[in-house]
Amino acid sequence: LNPAHTVPTMVDGSLVLFESRAIVTYLVDKYAAGSPLYPQDIEKRAVINNLLMFDIGTLYKTMSAYFYPALLFKKEYDPATEAPMTDALQVLGKLLSDRPYLTGSDISLADIVVAGTLSFVDVAAYSLDAHPKVRDYYSALKKDLPYYADVNDKGIEMFRKYSQK
Repeated sequence: LNPAHTVPTMVDGSLVLFESRAIVTYLVDKYAAGSPLYPQDIEKRAVINNLLMFDIGTLYKTMSAYFYPALLFKKEYDPATEAPMTDALQVLGKLLSDRPYLTGSDISLADIVVAGTLSFVDVAAYSLDAHPKVRDYYSALKKDLPYYADVNDKGIEMFRKYSQK
């Protein structure tokens, strides 16, 4: 199904998608068209797409480079990979500005995806205190996203236990 042999992979009829951001945008378009999560307005959607690309190309990339070697392969955390992650977290703080969510007053698909990326800090017990806007934003998202705990807490705990073996 997936030539990259990665997860996630989604099949819907004859459609096969294997990139998480493509999957979530498709699902919202199909099942919640017009939702504030991913509005039909082209400019609002462009802002969300930009944030989704920032997440996969910068935030997730730098956080996974820092956390995965330690969490999956028992390597020491590398300060050389922490610096780019810190830069990405600073950018995220600037993107938030004084807004509660990345695009303003409503939770968007970008916030949901970024919450998933930020969950690295929960697995690794990494403090976001050096990034107070990001710390407060992530804490608020975990409270404000319906079902966040139901969907994520068990997986975070399983990943944490796996990384401690």
